[in-house]
Amino acid sequence: MTTIYRNYDVAKVGNNYVAQSEEEDAVMVSRDFTRIRLAIDLLWDGVARGAMPVWFSTNTVLDLDSVDIEAAESVPSETDPPKQVKKISYTWFALSAFVVSIPLAGLLSLVKSSAETEILFTFAVCAVAVAFGRGYALLMCGLSALLYNLVIVEPALTLTMPTAAELAYILLNILASIAIPMIMKSRGLRPDSGV
Repeated sequence: MTTIYRNYDVAKVGNNYVAQSEEEDAVMVSRDFTRIRLAIDLLWDGVARGAMPVWFSTNTVLDLDSVDIEAAESVPSETDPPKQVKKISYTWFALSAFVVSIPLAGLLSLVKSSAETEILFTFAVCAVAVAFGRGYALLMCGLSALLYNLVIVEPALTLTMPTAAELAYILLNILASIAIPMIMKSRGLRPDSGV
């Protein structure tokens, strides 16, 4: 006697149940009928997710009694807990922001572009404010002002008295360092760390 279950013909052959899809040549074999049904259900769930279970193979005959069909899925389902996200430290984040900001600002300064090179340092401060909060953003604000004065302002590699424009950018960075975490907090968002 043959039973059709979810597009599979399931028949008892000797002591085993054999399931074969109407579209494929491969067959699944097990001594337990409920195991055959479970395997078919898991295959259809895999089709719906776009990834077949890890135990599934395209062999001509798949012995379900010799594989763990209840093994972990190849693609997490909606009910699986999220994977742990690796966090980056403040030091590496700030260093990355400076590694991007300083060369770009220096290049813009060299070509005498009409662009405001200070804005790149403000972007770095804003990124730290979003990722780490007010305390680290204020620290980044001070470091960016120091590095801007040291690297970008002529004469290079010499600290000079900040101009009114530089002081305005420092004030803008301080305001961004305070305002961005406050806005995030009012929206229910919270940086990973910070004061």
